[in-house]
Amino acid sequence: MTTKWKPSGNKVLILMDPPETTTASGIIIAAPGTLEGRAEMQQMEGTVVALGAQAFHDQPADWVKVGDKVRIAKFGGWLFQEGDLKNKVNYRVVHDLDIMMVLGE
Repeated sequence: MTTKWKPSGNKVLILMDPPETTTASGIIIAAPGTLEGRAEMQQMEGTVVALGAQAFHDQPADWVKVGDKVRIAKFGGWLFQEGDLKNKVNYRVVHDLDIMMVLGE
């Protein structure tokens, strides 16, 4: 899914990974639809979709690019959603320095 949104200034737009509902061993963390807001706020990994024109301008190099998988500060940025209830997609707009690391392959 592509978005029409573009971040401004030193902001970065990130497509957030869906919240986990089960553990690796299959234990249900929370029933779908319960505690949803809290789970979405705790999402910390996603894919960079777009960079603002001034993102990383005060850094020695642009160390994040569109398409990178990143981890952000917990509860950082502004969450917004696209789509309907069935096809909801979570995005987060964060300050460029709220990106804590680029995840490896």
